[in-house]
Amino acid sequence: MSFFSLSINEKELQEQVDNYDSLKPYQSYRGISAIAVSALILLGLVVSYAFGDIDGFAFEDFLYGFIIFLPFLIFTYLGHRWAIAGLGVLFIFDRVVTLMIAPSIMPIIWMIIILPYIWKAWKVESIRKSTTPSQHAPLDNAAYCSQCGEMHSSDAKFCRKCGEGIK
Repeated sequence: MSFFSLSINEKELQEQVDNYDSLKPYQSYRGISAIAVSALILLGLVVSYAFGDIDGFAFEDFLYGFIIFLPFLIFTYLGHRWAIAGLGVLFIFDRVVTLMIAPSIMPIIWMIIILPYIWKAWKVESIRKSTTPSQHAPLDNAAYCSQCGEMHSSDAKFCRKCGEGIK
């Protein structure tokens, strides 16, 4: 799994799509996105509760933020593209406001770490939406194209993606 990159290689994407229902939350991009944003907000809640205001933000600010983020987090984990897009926009907005109120490098660092996972979660959901369920269910007797890696049924003669002969 690539860490800071917005790109996702074909094998990684196919693995996320094919094993969508069997991946643990910390293995799927939708799960990592929801966990990372939740952890960041909960960290703010705990620290602000224990130590008071953090850079001008009170405990209530973090609590309201969590309440606003919660539906997006839940529906992101459930795989809704609108929620993933909303989570990305809301997360960027939150980090920019934080940066404006309390200038520091941390909001930028958090964006660099978390946004690639939100983007990749959206990419996986887009692929899942564009394919039929039978196309992303792993086949027991699958054949793979030696040229592009596309998965086919064992009786396929040619790759539907690149046209190469299936061996």
